[in-house]
Amino acid sequence: MASPTTSKRIHSVQLYRYTPHNVSYKHHKLAYYHLVFLALYLYQVYWCVSTVGVPYREFVQRADSLGIDVMEGATALRSTLQFAVQDIEDPNRKDASSMGWFDFMDMDIEEANEAKRKQK
Repeated sequence: MASPTTSKRIHSVQLYRYTPHNVSYKHHKLAYYHLVFLALYLYQVYWCVSTVGVPYREFVQRADSLGIDVMEGATALRSTLQFAVQDIEDPNRKDASSMGWFDFMDMDIEEANEAKRKQK
């Protein structure tokens, strides 16, 4: 079904709708490769679900074998909070996130590194 145009060089325009060889618009058929990809996706989902937590489990087992205490849950949160507020009453405390370039310029390089290290 060609449509005429007003161009001198283009006589008519025809629309083309791509239809794959195995798909009809009335009945959506599945090709064999759809089943292959479905099987691959199912295997990937199974593999992801079955390996969730394995790296953490290996880390905990290795830490136990080396005698390292691993803090979990509330203990880890309590430790983080304790570290964050340990010097909150210190009058010489400097917040490295609010320190500017000129604050670091007044310090020696060792003092600046020490201030950054204390804030981490």
